[in-house]
Amino acid sequence: MALNYDPVSQKLVVASKGLAAIEHYLVVRYFMYAQIYNHPKNIAASWVLEQALTRAKTQLTLGQLEADTAVTAWLTPALQPASPRTLLSSG
Repeated sequence: MALNYDPVSQKLVVASKGLAAIEHYLVVRYFMYAQIYNHPKNIAASWVLEQALTRAKTQLTLGQLEADTAVTAWLTPALQPASPRTLLSSG
């Protein structure tokens, strides 16, 4: 096994054969954040989606938006979680 836990030092121990895989994982993770997750277009699209959902919640609360049961379940805070069947229903 390339990754082990040392209970005495309470640290993760990496064997030399696993070092390259861990380095690769960390580099790929860095590039995913730099090029995809934190890309300006992704940040802008996330902001627009958040604003649209906030507006839809407000409009639904004011009675100015008609929505089916699935969309209503997504937009309204529930005291009890909605069932997957309700959230994924098409009507």
